[in-house]
Amino acid sequence: MLLTIGAIILLGTIMLTTNRGISNSSTVMLKTGFGIDQVSLAETVVEQAASLPFDQADIDDTLLTSPTQLTAANSLGYENNDPTDLDDYDDYNGRPGVANGFKLDSADLPTGKYYMKTQVHYVALNDLDPATWTTSQSFYKRLDVWVWNSVDTKDVVHMATVRGYWGF
Repeated sequence: MLLTIGAIILLGTIMLTTNRGISNSSTVMLKTGFGIDQVSLAETVVEQAASLPFDQADIDDTLLTSPTQLTAANSLGYENNDPTDLDDYDDYNGRPGVANGFKLDSADLPTGKYYMKTQVHYVALNDLDPATWTTSQSFYKRLDVWVWNSVDTKDVVHMATVRGYWGF
């Protein structure tokens, strides 16, 4: 009888450990799916922005020779209050003065609803740190992209890229 009770306790312990392992694996797989989708969405935003002209002044392929020809730093964002008219790189900054200059967006995927926040700033070539963003025009803009899932809001993917203007 003691042997039978010991076997039942051992079997119960093995079953609980196995179930806990399966549950932990499922959680890890779900979070991995969130992470893959978040990175994919952030990369898509970066690629879409990179496919656009550097600045509104550059849309018609005008050769820019001075940073003062570029959009003023406090005016980065989409023009005419139209968030669907993304025609240059800094339109990913959103509308100035609204939501602190961030452009907010969302996407529905099979793993849930994802939210994206983007911001564009001019940077100096020798200092790309966001804490020292320059308020004057330069031939370099930094795009920051944040993506998070409505289910797991603690894990936020943050990507940043710097784009330079090159005229030939």
